[in-house]
Amino acid sequence: MIDFDFNGIRVVAATNMFDYIDVRKGNSTRHEKDTIVAVHFWTFTINNGDLLGMAFVRSTLQYYMNRFWRHKPKKGIKIEFEKKLRRENELGLKQSLCFLSYLKENEHYLRVSVQSGGNTIGEVFMDGQEVLMLDIALGKAIGLLTPNSINRTL
Repeated sequence: MIDFDFNGIRVVAATNMFDYIDVRKGNSTRHEKDTIVAVHFWTFTINNGDLLGMAFVRSTLQYYMNRFWRHKPKKGIKIEFEKKLRRENELGLKQSLCFLSYLKENEHYLRVSVQSGGNTIGEVFMDGQEVLMLDIALGKAIGLLTPNSINRTL
């Protein structure tokens, strides 16, 4: 199980393993695993069925870090960076997961926030190391995803 919790951002991954033994053939065994992955940004949740959302967050973090390393030696130069993931929640409210570069006292931060109905639900300012920590946790969780079996033709 993976459980990463940082200032309102939580990455959770769990796997249930199932072993089936064929009684007629003795040693023949079939293994199945059921993986559940979820990323919570306060009230904004991305589940394992939403690979697009997870890929968006992970690529946003990596793209920000590339810009961060390029501008890090140049103190006081602002990184132009803003990305938003928009959707409607179960209640029909429009929500946005926002990533914005922020320069404070010549230090670069990534501001991660959730906006719902014009209000900020939660926000955190992450430095470079914290962004890398979140990227690693999300990458590990995405690596656990497996496609589900279905009985119909795609």
